[in-house]
Amino acid sequence: MADYMNQAFDKLQNMRDGFGVRSEKDLPYAPMIPVLTALLKLSDESNNKSACNKKIQIWYWSSIFTTSYSSGADTQMTIDFKEMKIWFSNDELLPKVVINFRKNIPLLEFTDIQSTSNAKYKGILSLIALKGAKDFNTNLHLENSKENDKDHIFPKSMKGLNEKYVNSILNMTWMSDETNRNIKRFKSPSKYIKEFIADKYGNNENKFKAVLNTHFIDNAAFNAMQSDNFENFLNHRSDNIIKYLLEITDSAKISQKSKTLIASNTPFSNRFAFMDTLNQCSEYIYWLDKYFSIKGLEYLNISIAPTQVKEIRIIMSLDKVDDTFRKYFKDFRSEFKTKGIEVNLNVITDSKIKSSIHDRYIITKDIAFNIPSPDIIARNQLSEITISPNFDSLKQVFNDVWNNSLDIINSWNDILKNMNK
Repeated sequence: MADYMNQAFDKLQNMRDGFGVRSEKDLPYAPMIPVLTALLKLSDESNNKSACNKKIQIWYWSSIFTTSYSSGADTQMTIDFKEMKIWFSNDELLPKVVINFRKNIPLLEFTDIQSTSNAKYKGILSLIALKGAKDFNTNLHLENSKENDKDHIFPKSMKGLNEKYVNSILNMTWMSDETNRNIKRFKSPSKYIKEFIADKYGNNENKFKAVLNTHFIDNAAFNAMQSDNFENFLNHRSDNIIKYLLEITDSAKISQKSKTLIASNTPFSNRFAFMDTLNQCSEYIYWLDKYFSIKGLEYLNISIAPTQVKEIRIIMSLDKVDDTFRKYFKDFRSEFKTKGIEVNLNVITDSKIKSSIHDRYIITKDIAFNIPSPDIIARNQLSEITISPNFDSLKQVFNDVWNNSLDIINSWNDILKNMNK
């Protein structure tokens, strides 16, 4: 067991194939060590070590991001070991902690996490290490530059910064002392980015962006840094971290296996079935739903990557349109524009056109889906997501309705007149 515990420590500290824990103080939960030790022993005795090791990885991150060891650690250790042992021999019997993690992925929120003792705070630091975090100044991986510490990407001294979130984990990363001094000296990302690119990267912006990418800072987040847009930066970085979590916990694969039946007893599968439908879209999304709501925007925000689609068009009727929805949509459109995605929404004001439409559809390149509304998904009401055989006809109908409806931003006064009729 001493040998397996040493393996557990090695696994925790490994920044390539392990869990990226840099030091003892960065360990999310100490009580996980004996469970990890025992699971490594079970895995070693298994006929399928690869599958068992993958399940250990899923269990580890699920435990951290559900904070399952924040209370009753002794009980949780016993439950986890028993359920993991069963899962090792039966793929269908997932541990409760894994089920809970996958169920709550759409609800993950990191902006408010600011305490350095928080397990999720430490977990995200580990994820950054696993991502291969390179120092802005030296271009060395964290594992090759042990002196690195964590500090702010948007410096605390920056004028106009939202102080409420300045210490958010989404604004923190690993960096060397010299990098930290440069960031503080130039006081804002827009200024220190220019300095780093010119001084350290030979004016090659792409090389610096490649380094930023190892910190979960993609092009959209980079653009937010260049414009000193703190809130947009936090949102983009959060999205990138969540997508990475989906990848390393095999949670994205669950959505691909989800049945298209929406049922009251499968709330987790329901949400992922809908997310998977959006994940299958490419180039563009045309969404026709008379009763489209904010919930639809939330699903788009969770599911769509900038490399996936470049245009989103939504058609809805007057039923759920008001000032609140319009403001929400404006923020959504503005944020997606920074990702390189053009989003527009038209409102049906003609009652004859509205009455001619019954079902809801998502139309994308070469495929169309007949879907329930996101609100029905949220209520887990019996329904189905199906592929429609009428792609060409549906796309033509969508375009016709689009051309005979009003833009929610540019034609708002005309929409209001129709609402008051």
